[in-house]
Amino acid sequence: MKNNNLENLIKELKIEGASEKETEGLLKVVGNLKEFNKIERSFESKRRFLDNPGKATKNSYIRRWFLIPAISFALLLLVGGYSVVAAQNSLPGDKLYSVKKATEKIISTVNPSFKEEIIIRRSQEVGQLVEKKESTELIKKSIYEYKKAAEEDVKQETREESSRNIQEAIEKSKEEDREELKEIIREKEKVLGEEKHKNQEEQNKEREEFKND
Repeated sequence: MKNNNLENLIKELKIEGASEKETEGLLKVVGNLKEFNKIERSFESKRRFLDNPGKATKNSYIRRWFLIPAISFALLLLVGGYSVVAAQNSLPGDKLYSVKKATEKIISTVNPSFKEEIIIRRSQEVGQLVEKKESTELIKKSIYEYKKAAEEDVKQETREESSRNIQEAIEKSKEEDREELKEIIREKEKVLGEEKHKNQEEQNKEREEFKND
């Protein structure tokens, strides 16, 4: 990993609330994880396995961890132990949530495709907070976290799944909060739509220039 990437990762871990000891320990696994990244199965194949009714598990805890390479998981366990495992079920507002996000950053560093799962996680967290009847402010904060994750360039199927999760969560939210939450999502969709339109215009322009040449 280049020095500037390492420095940025350290800063992000601190922002997420990871202690100096946690940061130091988690960073130790990055180099080792890279060596094993070549033998990982693709994100798509894992998704297909999980979508197979005969093999898939309904346990969301196992579902999330199945998407993390087994060796990566083992190495993280050696460093973080119980806290790393327990953190994966944490939600915004929980003490271990910063550990959850810190481990996600580590995994994403060596396995960029994991950003697909991060977006799904953020959308599921909104639904879980709604079901637990958490405060409106915490739910709004969670939606903003989802919006931030959704800025990544991900597959259309991932975007559609996460969007469904969010819509279902909003429909289950308090009636007095529903319109405000919908407006937050509409703002995100408007920005994404503008970016898509801009990208399409740039592609059309490039095609025209190519034809003229």
